[in-house]
Amino acid sequence: REAMERAPNDSLVILENSAGQGNCIGRSFGELGQLIRGLDNDRRVAVCIDTCHALAMGYDLATSEGCELAMEEFDREIGFERLAAVHANDSKMPLGGVRDRHENIGDGHIGLDGFRCLMSHRAFADVPFLLEVPGLDGKGPDAENVNRLKSIRDAVVAGKGA
Repeated sequence: REAMERAPNDSLVILENSAGQGNCIGRSFGELGQLIRGLDNDRRVAVCIDTCHALAMGYDLATSEGCELAMEEFDREIGFERLAAVHANDSKMPLGGVRDRHENIGDGHIGLDGFRCLMSHRAFADVPFLLEVPGLDGKGPDAENVNRLKSIRDAVVAGKGA
């Protein structure tokens, strides 16, 4: 509250879900929603979903059913209008692994099918996907990971990935 009081009125605070390691907050969409409600639902608060963190906390983003359940909870607890961005990362750890270990798109436990599910969901239609992957050469996000996401998006837009 203090930071928001001191910040310009046109500033935006973006909260990100955590992977659940240690003494952190924001492990679930419900917990993020509680934080937002505690700020009197200030319109300057938004959320960035980290896909690896979500899988680590038990949101099954690898399947259509799991993605739909996760997004129903997100909408109920936070609201799609607060979704500002996605940190797009596959996960080296399995579902519920409670570890933040990013993997390249399609090479982890979310997989290409999981990213198809996400990009097919209406909540993500106009939301930027930002890469935080290790890169195929281990030097961070690279053209191959960008191309993987673009390929999925193009298939979804063409109606082949939904």
